[in-house]
Amino acid sequence: DALACLSVFRGGFTRAGAEAVAAASLDILSALSDKSWLQPQPNGRYQMHAVVRHFCAGKLDESAEADRRARARERHCDYCASIFHSLRQLGHPDTALVLRAEAENLWVAWRWALDNCKWELLTDLASCLRQVADVQGELLATKREFDAALRMAEGLQEAGEPDQSQVRSRQRFLATIL
Repeated sequence: DALACLSVFRGGFTRAGAEAVAAASLDILSALSDKSWLQPQPNGRYQMHAVVRHFCAGKLDESAEADRRARARERHCDYCASIFHSLRQLGHPDTALVLRAEAENLWVAWRWALDNCKWELLTDLASCLRQVADVQGELLATKREFDAALRMAEGLQEAGEPDQSQVRSRQRFLATIL
């Protein structure tokens, strides 16, 4: 179960991420590493080989519980958004290193949140991804992603949204990326 949920990560993950997304304790991570499902890295992160991740993602998709993968994706997205808050609140000295390490996860979370119209999460992720773009020098690619999200948000706004909390969330998101 934990291994399948960990398959939502890209580019590796930390122990804190494993706990937040898959409720995977250090004992579980150690057991999975002992069986070579995960590879612990010298920097404290864990990697999952792409073939293993693909296999585990398939198992997650095949599970009897239809929304299990969606819940894992949402927990992943929440965790990624929390990275921004923790870096900002702590004034983290290694912000650039953390952003580089988590860049793939942040983009995966962004795409899931965009596909599911999670405007509050998108607002947090946009701020973080803006910093990632600065650190990695990928301003043009980030601008394209933001422009696509902007078109989607504006399209929904034109269609009319009866839920006022969604409207306010979308407006905060638009203000963040404009």
